[in-house]
Amino acid sequence: MIRGTNTKIKTKSSKNNFALAVHPLSERFGSVGGKMEATLKVDHVALRATDSSKKAAYSVVVGQIHAGKDQA
Repeated sequence: MIRGTNTKIKTKSSKNNFALAVHPLSERFGSVGGKMEATLKVDHVALRATDSSKKAAYSVVVGQIHAGKDQA
C-alpha cells in the first residue's frame, strides 16, 4: 500500500491506492499508473487439471491485483 507506515492515511483512502490515468478522478489518488516487478521461481506446474476431462493449461499466474469499489 502506498501509505507505508503513515497510518493517518486510512487503508481505503484513495491516497493509499493507485488509479489508471484514464480514471476521471485520478488526481485524487496517491499514484497514477504503476508497475509491478518481482523476482520469482516457479518450482511446480501441474500437468493435469483437477478435472480429468479438461486439457492441461500449462500456464502459471505469477501476480494479480485485486480491487474493490473504493470511493475516490
